[in-house]
Amino acid sequence: MFTRSSVLVLTIVLVIGLFSAFTVAVKAQTKDPSLTLYAGEISSSTYGFGNSSTTLTSPGPTLTLIEGTTYTMTVYNVGTMPHAWEIVPTQAVSGSPSFKAGIDISSYISPGSSGSVTFTPNKAGNYYYVCTVPGHIALGMYGTVVVQSSTIPEFPSALTLIFMGLTLTATAAFVAKQKTKTKRLF
Repeated sequence: MFTRSSVLVLTIVLVIGLFSAFTVAVKAQTKDPSLTLYAGEISSSTYGFGNSSTTLTSPGPTLTLIEGTTYTMTVYNVGTMPHAWEIVPTQAVSGSPSFKAGIDISSYISPGSSGSVTFTPNKAGNYYYVCTVPGHIALGMYGTVVVQSSTIPEFPSALTLIFMGLTLTATAAFVAKQKTKTKRLF
């Protein structure tokens, strides 16, 4: 009834399709909740944040977070003066960080030192992170924070969609071929 080659082809297509779908599910579960930024002076008139000590920019890199996920942010001060870090709803020092995400907001991080905070964003939306040292926001020490809703499912990659399409097509072709063979027998 089934030829060995048709069963083998169908099995391979199904395994690839299931593997690619499983890979997406695992990827969604292994996001690293550790974040690192570097704070410092780019020039005498521009300060910033970066993903490394040599990539400081103004504004700093955008942070994309997932609502309800707990993160640990570490900020390294690679500059020559004190800096700090907090998440706020507007591009201004608030004194009360959103999600309790603030590092040394009034005592500051000394040059060559670092500070960390663990926090959980509990509301989706757009925010800013800023340096709370007076005058530093005006010199460029800020960046954007995007908190995505935790109810948004992770969309499969294009490769996963292709494999899933191939799996469905191969399965439909296999079933149609078997129906045709069955009709010939009777």
